Amino acid sequence: MSTSWNEKVDSYDDYLSSYLETGDDSVLAEACRELFRVWQFATPGAARVAEIHMDALREVVDERAIAGSLSWTQVERSGTFLSRVLASLDVLKEGPSDVSHRDRLTGLLNRHELMNSLSSETSRSRRHARPLSIATVSVSGFDKVPDNSADVMICRVAQALSRVVRQEDSVYRFATTGFAVVMPDTPVAGALVAARRLSEGLDKELSAGADPSLATLDASIGTATMPTDASDGPGMIELAERRAVRALGDRAKVWAPYSAVSSR
Repeated sequence: MSTSWNEKVDSYDDYLSSYLETGDDSVLAEACRELFRVWQFATPGAARVAEIHMDALREVVDERAIAGSLSWTQVERSGTFLSRVLASLDVLKEGPSDVSHRDRLTGLLNRHELMNSLSSETSRSRRHARPLSIATVSVSGFDKVPDNSADVMICRVAQALSRVVRQEDSVYRFATTGFAVVMPDTPVAGALVAARRLSEGLDKELSAGADPSLATLDASIGTATMPTDASDGPGMIELAERRAVRALGDRAKVWAPYSAVSSR
């Protein structure tokens, strides 16, 4: 277990404890940011605990946004937030050791490999002054898919993405319904072209075949490029994910810096 890993978890614990004492929204924001850093390097078991923490923090953020000056006492009494957030915090200290490189379901490289790859690729990008891009793919609609079909659908999405990327690009499954493609030596314009190609490949996959469950799925894509949009890997992921969410409202389901995104 590395010192830096313990420091991340301890920092999150400190922010969280401070928020429970003060109810200061700025401290809550810092706790959320620190938890995201913890989640990025978590083992599979620890990631599940971190995700419970994320869900609980989102509940409080949402409640405070609705109620305005909601007091901590009200939040505590409103549900099981306190027990959910503080339970099993020690599990986060499993550390990032002995983690498989590949997602067991899809065979794609996993979140740990994504972070490792971005670390080396961002260093190479800085060293050689070359652009680096990432595309994140968010798949929704699984609530309408039978439980026994969800895994098959996720594998179909993984296969579709793998078929349309370039040889030098890498595809990762970094969340339950989230995928990423790392694209070395790719500027902003090239990333947008690649995102449209990914979208078209997914469109073809989701509309093909006799399985009606595929038609219920939808995918949105966001991109980010270094050094134009961000200075490091985590920053690229965060921005690309935000853009993927924004793309949900676009007919093409691909984020673009201007509204003139051609329909498929």
